[in-house]
Amino acid sequence: MDEVRRAGRSGEPARRRRPLGDRDIRYQNMANEPHQESHSNDLESLWSDIAAIRIGMLITHDDGVLRSRPVLICADRNEEALYVFTRAEDHKIPEIERDGRVGVTLVDSAKEIYISVSGEATVLRDPEKARKYAVVEAVAWFEHGVDDEDLRLIRITLDQAERWDVSTNPLRKVWEIARSMKSPHTPDLTDNSKYAFRS
Repeated sequence: MDEVRRAGRSGEPARRRRPLGDRDIRYQNMANEPHQESHSNDLESLWSDIAAIRIGMLITHDDGVLRSRPVLICADRNEEALYVFTRAEDHKIPEIERDGRVGVTLVDSAKEIYISVSGEATVLRDPEKARKYAVVEAVAWFEHGVDDEDLRLIRITLDQAERWDVSTNPLRKVWEIARSMKSPHTPDLTDNSKYAFRS
C-alpha cells in the first residue's frame, strides 16, 4: 500500500506513516504514465534539494484566481517551514491575509528534480528572524537591510511535500523502454516521494 511519509524534525525519528486512505492510488509520472511511489528518497534529500534550488514559484489565491510569482526560498528544517522576503506593500500580502493556503514549486532542471510543497502562510515583521535568514540576494533590495521598516517575511508552515527524481540511470532507462516495447509494461522512470508534516 502506498503511504505518505510522516516527516520528523531534525534529529528526531520520523513519525508514524499515514496511509493515503481513499487516495491510495498509483502515482502518475510527468508523461501521465503510472508508476509506484518509491521510498528511495528520504527527507534529507527533500530539504537539501530545497536549500540548493532556492528559487521557486509561490502560488497564492487572489479572489479565486491562482497567482504564481518567483521568490527566493529560505528553508528551515527544524521549523518545517520556508521563509520568503518581501515588501509590506507587495500584492502577495493581502492575498495571503485573505487566504493563507499557498503552494511552492521548485525545479532543478540540470538534476531533473521537481518539488511541490503546500502549506499555511503568515506574514511577519520580525527583524531577528530576518537577520537569521538574511542572504545578500534578498536583503540588497532593502535600504536599511534587515531592520528596514518595509521588510516583511512570509512564513510557510509545511503541510505536505512531494518530490520527483526523473534522473533515471541510463541502463535502467534502456531496460524499461525495451521491456515496454515487448510487453504491456509501462516504463517506470521516476522516483516519487510524498511527505506529510502536520496531522
